[in-house]
Amino acid sequence: MATASEVLRIAAGEIGYSRWTDPQPGTKYGRWYAQSHGSYYGASGVPFCAMFVSWVMSRAGQAFPGLPAAYVPYVLSAGRSRAVSTRSARPGDIVIFNWDGGVVDHIGFIEANHGSYIQTIEGNTNNGRVARRTRAWNTIAAILRPAY
Repeated sequence: MATASEVLRIAAGEIGYSRWTDPQPGTKYGRWYAQSHGSYYGASGVPFCAMFVSWVMSRAGQAFPGLPAAYVPYVLSAGRSRAVSTRSARPGDIVIFNWDGGVVDHIGFIEANHGSYIQTIEGNTNNGRVARRTRAWNTIAAILRPAY
């Protein structure tokens, strides 16, 4: 079992990865996921935020309900028993976003809770990259806490 620090170290090591400079089709996270879930996931243009989170957790040896996954609503459904209050977010938690009030849209890792906002590491953000972001509380649908 990993620690939150180890998961964040692995995720931070991916910052700067871009689907546009990857010399192979798709993304490294999608190709990894495709090995056990079908070639579609390794194709170019497939959203990869959930596969990024899955890849990081796998590399760290940390299990989580619903992972590995390629579909954010599935992670939320499977991991709902691990939900914590939004404002209690801490480093290493998984954050799920909802931009428009419909089905949840995006997933990443909380790197820091700054009180009035969170700092995250996310895949498939900033035009197909892994990047560090700051996010407002009103975009968060759920915070899920792995059993570190």
